[in-house]
Amino acid sequence: MNEINESEQARLAGIAHDYNNLLGVVAAFSSFAKKKVEAAAADPSKVDQLKLAIRDLERVEHAASEAVKLTKQLVALIVPEPRPEQT
Repeated sequence: MNEINESEQARLAGIAHDYNNLLGVVAAFSSFAKKKVEAAAADPSKVDQLKLAIRDLERVEHAASEAVKLTKQLVALIVPEPRPEQT
């Protein structure tokens, strides 16, 4: 793999950080929506539709969670671990 210079590292790390923040919003709001849908599921006439919506929201949560893990891996590749100083 080619060496990445410091400015490229900073740019890529910034992109990964912003991406991770957006995924956090997606995960949070899908969780909020799922809870609201679950609460509305008390109406027997809407149970089938609500169950489908809950399943879809669970998929969104899962995808966002996996994307957060992927972002952490990306950051780990971009930002090298500090090397011990040699004397």
